[in-house]
Amino acid sequence: MEVEHRFAFALQAPEGRARELLFAPERVFAALPGLEELKREGARFSGRLCGEAPIFGRVCFPFE
Repeated sequence: MEVEHRFAFALQAPEGRARELLFAPERVFAALPGLEELKREGARFSGRLCGEAPIFGRVCFPFE
């Protein structure tokens, strides 16, 4: 099964450090447990959301 959802929105760009982090999601989310292989290429942010499932063991879902 594959589920895809796309949406668009517009925000005003913040200033200072917030602006720096806005363009570096791989740094912002790196410390969160369950997120792996985070990388950014241009405007694309991708990685894997991983967790342990009792029956299946380790389960990972790629995202982009």
